[in-house]
Parts: sequence; structure tokens; C-alpha cells
Amino acid sequence: MVFYRAFSGTYKEGEGWRSLLWFSAGLSVLLITWRFMIPESPDFVKLKEKKRRYNEKNRVKHKIIDTSVLQTLKTEWLLFIYLIFLYSGWNFTTHGSQDLYVTMLTKQWGTSLNMRTVIVVVSNLGGVIGGIMMGSASELFGRRLTVIICMVWCGAFVYPSFFNANTNWWAYVFLNGGVMGAWGISSVYLLEVVNKANRALISGLAYQLGNLVSSASATIEARIGEQFPLEGRTDDMYDYGKVMCIFCGAVFGYMIICVLVGPEKFHNNLHVTDDEEVQLEEGTSEEDVTSDK
Repeated sequence: MVFYRAFSGTYKEGEGWRSLLWFSAGLSVLLITWRFMIPESPDFVKLKEKKRRYNEKNRVKHKIIDTSVLQTLKTEWLLFIYLIFLYSGWNFTTHGSQDLYVTMLTKQWGTSLNMRTVIVVVSNLGGVIGGIMMGSASELFGRRLTVIICMVWCGAFVYPSFFNANTNWWAYVFLNGGVMGAWGISSVYLLEVVNKANRALISGLAYQLGNLVSSASATIEARIGEQFPLEGRTDDMYDYGKVMCIFCGAVFGYMIICVLVGPEKFHNNLHVTDDEEVQLEEGTSEEDVTSDK
């Protein structure tokens, strides 16, 4: 939002987004150049060498398909499905509360560009603070309980955040703090409940599938908004505040239920030695690796 404001008026009227697009593309080129110039990490090189020696010692043939992934899905399929449902809800908390928020401020409340920028920046600062605080609090109260606290907190600020949003924008700062507070717990919770074998694949895939499901959030809210036109306004003016209030309330309730029925492996040991990593990548089951120690 800050860069959108910075590039506003730098091109044709109403087309400042083009300058923002060009600027963003330039950053991608810098990142690609940086990645080509920086070598792999020493840990990765060391692990790769250990894997080569392990293959030579045990005469392991190169496999086109990693069968350990199928073995993991065979034993962890129920957890995998649960995580997709959970992270669909988790992503809905952000998309549902943020995707149409600026549209609501612009069309429904006529908030100026400068004021919209201030609101978005301050609310994101609230999110940063919430993530730090609740992520730390989860070390004391546990992951699931802290997420539930965050969802209840968000529910308390749903109504003032989206009704009279131009004057009650301070409530949205607190709501965003609760949403991002829950996200401050999401990564460690995901890593703790997923087993060591193919942890990156299973956790990353579950998250991204959840993200895929929640990508329809703005469309869903926009369609629902068509059922609540604002009286005395033009055809494309809808009561987005009411829609976001209903939608977010449902999502926060869904998250509470989903977290309640899920597992928790609080402070599960996440450390994997290089030797364990090599054996897991070569298809040895996690139970066998653990029993060898």
C-alpha cells in the first residue's frame, strides 16, 4: 500500500499501478541475479556429500521417483487432509479480513488515498506486534490454546472493524493483530505435528493447498455483497462491511472448531541430524531411523 501510494500519479491518471508493476519486476531481476551469484549454503553442500557417500557405501541406485513420499502419504494421509482443512481456514482469516478491506474503505466510506495508506500501514504494524506477542505466548500456553485465544480476540473486534470502518479503523488494528498473532504460531505448529520424513513437502503442500482453497475469498465476499446493495447508491456499491463481518465471524468460528479437534505435539523435537536426513531421503522409515540411534 505504501508503494501504491508512492507511485500514484507517476503515470497516467488512475494508472499508477503500471509504475508499481515495473518497479516490482525490477526487484525480481535483482533477486534472480543475487541468487545466481551466491553459492549454496555449507550445510547443503555437506549434506549432499554425505548423501553421495551413503549411496556409494550402500550401493543405492539413483531413483527417479522418491518412494518415501508415497510411504509418508500412506501413513499420514489423515493428518494431511486435516492440515488442508486447517490451513484453508487459516488462510481465510487473512484473505477474508484483508482482500476487500481497501475496496470497502474506498467505495463504501470514501476514504482518501492518504488515509487508506495510514490505516493499512498501522494495521500491519499491529499484525507484526500480534505475531511476536502471540508466537511467544504459545510457548507458555501451548499452540492450540493460543490460536483459540487469537480467534476469540478477533471475534470481539469484528463488528467495530467493519461497521463505520472510516472512524473505527483502530479496531481493525486490533483485529489484524489477532489474525497475524495466530499466524505467528502457524509455522511452528505445522512443523511440530508433521513427522520428519518429507516434512518440507507435506507441510508446504498442505499450506499451499489451503491457500488455493482460500484464494476464492474475495470472489465469495463480492458475490455475497451483491445481496446487500447500499440504498441510494450506484449499482456497484454494496455493504462490504456487513459481508466481511459475517464472513470473518464464520471463519473465526470454523478455526476454533478445527483447532479444537486437531492434534498437538507441543515442543516436539524438530532437530534432524545429517545422517538421519540422508536415510529419510533414501526411503528409510522414520521408525527405523529412530530405532538405529
